[in-house]
Amino acid sequence: KKIPILGKKIPENLYGKTNIKMILGIIFEILSFLFGFIRKAIYIGVMVLIPAMYFSKDIGNTKDIAVQIFFFLSFILGPLEDTVVLSDVLKSFNMIRLMRVDSRKYFIGQIVYKRILDFIYFIPIMVIVFSPLKGMILSIEFIAIRFIGELVHLFIYDKLKVLLPSKAMYNVIIIVLGMVLAYLLPFLKINISIGNWLYDYRVLALLIILSGISLKYIFKYKKFKEIDKIICTKAMAFNGQNIMAEATFADVKIDEKKMKSEELNSNIYESKKGYEYLNAIFFRRHRKLLSRATRNIVIAIMIISLAIIGFVLWKPEVREDVIKVLYKTAPLWIFIMYSICTSQKICKAMFYNCDVSLLRYGYYREGNVIIANFRARLKRIIIFNVIPALAICMGIIGIILSVGRFSMMLEMIPMFLSIICLSCFFSIHHLVLYYVIQPYTAALKVKSPLFSIINSLTYIGCYMCLNLDITSYLFSVGVIIFTVIYMIIALIVVYKVAPKTFKLR
Repeated sequence: KKIPILGKKIPENLYGKTNIKMILGIIFEILSFLFGFIRKAIYIGVMVLIPAMYFSKDIGNTKDIAVQIFFFLSFILGPLEDTVVLSDVLKSFNMIRLMRVDSRKYFIGQIVYKRILDFIYFIPIMVIVFSPLKGMILSIEFIAIRFIGELVHLFIYDKLKVLLPSKAMYNVIIIVLGMVLAYLLPFLKINISIGNWLYDYRVLALLIILSGISLKYIFKYKKFKEIDKIICTKAMAFNGQNIMAEATFADVKIDEKKMKSEELNSNIYESKKGYEYLNAIFFRRHRKLLSRATRNIVIAIMIISLAIIGFVLWKPEVREDVIKVLYKTAPLWIFIMYSICTSQKICKAMFYNCDVSLLRYGYYREGNVIIANFRARLKRIIIFNVIPALAICMGIIGIILSVGRFSMMLEMIPMFLSIICLSCFFSIHHLVLYYVIQPYTAALKVKSPLFSIINSLTYIGCYMCLNLDITSYLFSVGVIIFTVIYMIIALIVVYKVAPKTFKLR
């Protein structure tokens, strides 16, 4: 139903059609199964084969290095860092707590099922990369090692009452150690010829026997119920989601305890009314947070400008080259202004610190309220983005002065106007997307494919503009006209569409 146009044709009662959901579920499982082969192929290709090809230039056969890297990543790092018991806590919570599945049957079933799937997924790519016999041996040993790893984690819990993979410091140490052993040894031109051991039938037989012992231990393990009481809680199940949500808005959180008394003083805006008053207070209290990115961008612009000026003064012979570059930079500013625009971060701050609460009230979603809010916010967002634009203009002026071509000042005025207009355009663009799509949910997630698609298309469009071959004058006129038209259309769209879409999801 979230798909534009098509979604309106889908009836609400479709969700109750069990057969359709069953068919879709089966299709999803089939696609997930097929994607498993692609996922393992990507893992072997990116993490094992490409590094092996790079390192083998100096120290030997590519396949020998590939086996060495695979051994440390999949035989050492994998079993020590990963366990099926903790691989999907949310699924365990749903199955054991909500669906009332026996914890022992569930965990044993997951351990065996996941390893069988891993074996099936690995066989094709291992056979292709190595050879049919060697690929089969490595795949069998991989599964055997994973069963042994499960035994180790369950045994440690039985004796120490701790699930090591749930400890962040343990994971960091194991991951760093595994990566260092996998890639540092070949980087140092050390080939330990681990393949000679892994392809030995005695090693294969030993690992199969140990995996059999491990499976026997797993099937007889009596503390799965105890483990499920620890991990199958709401706090554990939704911890990952909460962490992701916090990470999404981490850059717009404010510490209220550190706010100064003058920032909390609302009397200075007594002359303002309604949503102009609300936004004046909001932007004052969040001034440090919102201006930090702008300040850093301005500092970076100043440093780059001074570096160019210094280079020109140091090497006067490059002046003509600098002048030519300045004349050809018009299309470049589209991508630059898109990259340094802070509107998206400001919209995120407005949602997290203001709108997530006020959107619960119907009056806040009325058309006249939305337009009043939109205008008040747009003025302030434009100021935040115009400041870096003005800094860029000042930097260009400084470069022109250092070159000594004062006549260029008048010629650059259209470009200066276009840079300022671009900052206004992207300010409007991100704010319009926020009001028309409103991609954030009450659970602090970004859930809007349309939002992601439009952002991607915007990035691609700005990037493609780098190849434009157009004069500065025509470019500037085009940008100014487009910005004015876009602003008019934006106000109309926000007024017409936002009352339906600007809501708490």
